[in-house]
Order: sequence, then C-alpha cells, then structure tokens
Amino acid sequence: MATTRLWPVKSRLDHLVKYVADSLKTVISYTTNDDKTLEKQYLTCLNCSFVDPRSSMENTKNQSFEEDEVDANLAHQIGVEFAKKMWGDRYEVIVTTHLNTDNIHNHFLLNSTSFVDGKRYCNTYNDIQRMRNISDEICKENN
Repeated sequence: MATTRLWPVKSRLDHLVKYVADSLKTVISYTTNDDKTLEKQYLTCLNCSFVDPRSSMENTKNQSFEEDEVDANLAHQIGVEFAKKMWGDRYEVIVTTHLNTDNIHNHFLLNSTSFVDGKRYCNTYNDIQRMRNISDEICKENN
C-alpha cells in the first residue's frame, strides 16, 4: 500500500530534503548517545534497525510503493487518479512518477491557491485524513 504525506515547500526543494535528512541524523544521534543510554543498554528499536535506525527510517520515508508492487504506468495512473480526487476540482496540480529508485513513487506539486475562488489550501487534519482515505481506496481498487 502506498504511503502518503505532505511537505509544504516554502523554499527550494533541495534545501527541504537536506533539512529533513540533517534533522533526523541530529535527533537520532542525540537520543541514542552512548553516554545517555549506558552504552545502549537502555535503547530499544521497534520496527527499525538497532544497528542503523537512521537508515532504516530514511528507507521507510523514501518508500512509496513496495519494490515491484506496481509498474510505472500503474503508479502514474494511481497518482493521477489520486490528484483528481484530492484536488482536481479546485487546484492546479503537476503529477510526476519517479523511476530513479528501487521504489517507484509519485510527487504532486500543488498550487496552493485555488483557480476557482482564490482560496488557499490549508492542509488541515481533515485534509490529511481525506488524503489517506483516498489513497487507500485507490490502492485497494488497484490491488
């Protein structure tokens, strides 16, 4: 099943990617510090690698569809269908499907100002829940 999340880009995308990677590295380094955990005696990793939790978490974050779960055509079709259901009646959206990793994944570039009424997309909790529901529905329809 595809994972979903939103990143508001308020500066250059490459700066955002670097910030997320650096933040994760800093937080993990601080929280798993040997001096603070009695040489990792009081460190437990749930559902991620004890040896390298950062890589484990980054792999999960970077994943969209499981490897070989979909081909590029189906992934793109699912992405377009998702964008239409989620934003298609009010916002301009660019849908791209990236094939440059082991996991095919979609990116959505959304103009946050509606072409219908000029109102901004706010990304509320309800929007995030709706996004997950639509994604799950489309993925189930496409096995």
